[in-house]
Amino acid sequence: MIKLIIYKQITWTRHYCYYVMRCLSLLLVIFEVLSLSIARKHFQKGYNEFTADVYKKTLAINSGNFIVCPLSVDIVLALAESGRRGKTAKEMKSALRLPKNRKQIHKIFRNITPCLD
Repeated sequence: MIKLIIYKQITWTRHYCYYVMRCLSLLLVIFEVLSLSIARKHFQKGYNEFTADVYKKTLAINSGNFIVCPLSVDIVLALAESGRRGKTAKEMKSALRLPKNRKQIHKIFRNITPCLD
């Protein structure tokens, strides 16, 4: 009787562990698919900082109501930055808080712009 109970507990534990491992594996796959790439995370952090700066500077200039779209400013300046070289490009990347790799910048904006239609 005791052997049967122990066997059932071991069998149940194995099935439970198998189930938990399958669930964890599925969650891992889901998180991997949903997680942002390092470049996108870097862009997002930089974009948030840039947006905060745009709002702060606009508020310092204008005490009344205002409408501003930091994304459009960011896109236009990023396009202008893509044509720059040397010191100007470094200054624009620094101000926009863009990734250093130009290919990453193009890939990020290529993925963002279809969502704006």
